[in-house]
Amino acid sequence: MRKIVLILLLVLVSAALALLPGINGEGMNGGIPDPNSSIRANWPLAQSSNGTVIVTGPTRSRQIGIDVLERGGSAVDAALASALSWITLNMGQIVSFAGIYMMVYYEASTGKVYSLNACFKTPQEERNPLTIPRSGIPNPRAVLVPGFMAGVQAAHDRFGRLPMAEIFAPAIDIAENGFTLTSWMIDNIRDHWHVLGALPEGRKIFLKRNYGLFRNYEAGDIFRQEELAHTLRQVSLHGANYMYSGEWGRKFVDIVRQEGGHITLRDMEEYDVAWSDPSHTTYNGYDIHALGYPSLGAMNIILAINLMECAEIMNHDHPAASAEALYKLMYSSRVGEFFYAPYTPEILGMFIPEGDFSYESRYKKENAQLIWDKIENGEWYAIERYLAQTGYRRPGHSEAIIAVDAEGNVAAVCHTINVDNWGARAFLWMASQFLEQVISNRSGSIRSVQVPIFPIQQTPAWCWEMVRLPSHQAA
Repeated sequence: MRKIVLILLLVLVSAALALLPGINGEGMNGGIPDPNSSIRANWPLAQSSNGTVIVTGPTRSRQIGIDVLERGGSAVDAALASALSWITLNMGQIVSFAGIYMMVYYEASTGKVYSLNACFKTPQEERNPLTIPRSGIPNPRAVLVPGFMAGVQAAHDRFGRLPMAEIFAPAIDIAENGFTLTSWMIDNIRDHWHVLGALPEGRKIFLKRNYGLFRNYEAGDIFRQEELAHTLRQVSLHGANYMYSGEWGRKFVDIVRQEGGHITLRDMEEYDVAWSDPSHTTYNGYDIHALGYPSLGAMNIILAINLMECAEIMNHDHPAASAEALYKLMYSSRVGEFFYAPYTPEILGMFIPEGDFSYESRYKKENAQLIWDKIENGEWYAIERYLAQTGYRRPGHSEAIIAVDAEGNVAAVCHTINVDNWGARAFLWMASQFLEQVISNRSGSIRSVQVPIFPIQQTPAWCWEMVRLPSHQAA
């Protein structure tokens, strides 16, 4: 019986380490002390008699998921309740009810794995999306059709067990009764006041009313979101259509268009999620499933894991004890990121013409072997420098939840807004922020690193010609 791993858009090195024998106590060549005893023994385990929940967000949202499992909820129910409460606690800063929802789901009774993608969609009236301003430049054209609530509805319709009202209840309670603001939250509000305070709707949410006057929140204050509670209650009663063709959707479209955006009510009404076959590979006795097409990021994680296999990391000591193994592990992750969305099959084919880097095939094992061959013979370094100077942009953060229920079903959810904190500079009356689609612009110059195990040999002259930098960048 094969082992199954579900992987989201998380830090690849962490996911990869979980696949190495040394992590589960089986040992590696040379070996190191069992990490189970030295590290994991100190980690709090969030579990109940009916399953477990793991989140990369607030502890409170994790406990809400556990409570849902205790009441007999499914893995999807627990993941949804955690996500909804998480966004409420985060005030829509980096995760949003008008963001995205992606899920890989394992059905224990059948052994089948499902992939759900509810990402942003470009408005039909947007004719030239590549000209939308990047991060840091608020622009109404950057407001895209949101997918989060449609994804919530689709996941619950297929795999939910408890009523929607019960799943939404914890988030509604947090919004109505509030939570205590920390100094970190206050600093973030102040740092982004040029966004939050730009319009009256934003000032109403993020200024505290005191005897008829408004003042700044301070650490220790209780932050309530009454309008948000109203919105969540309506969705819990009437479904996601409230945000797509109902009152929320109509107001959303009106305000976006008033500001010059391109979203129409038709865009909202026609939004649909994508169920697809998950991307898949094998590694060290595991079956590994990730989000399917059109999630290019997940496919590139699969590619990076295949690179680990080509690097034969399993034949080395544990990465914590071997510099060579650690380097190979990190480089597998790094190279995988270079196959992210900005590069079309045509661009990648210029450098590796013998491979098939179509979106549906780029994560195949034979492609990984072609790439690793170029790493070992020194050709990849020049390719990497060229890509870094001509548009490579590192993917942004991901926020994730994994829930397992009593029957062994697993829901692995990734949700984020892929934008600057709090998105653009406009707010709706129900406290959902405008969103701007951005591509992180933190690339910088990535230099070739010469190490004994991967020496740069006789790199073809044409490669160096392509990566020649201007004199002011060559230092």
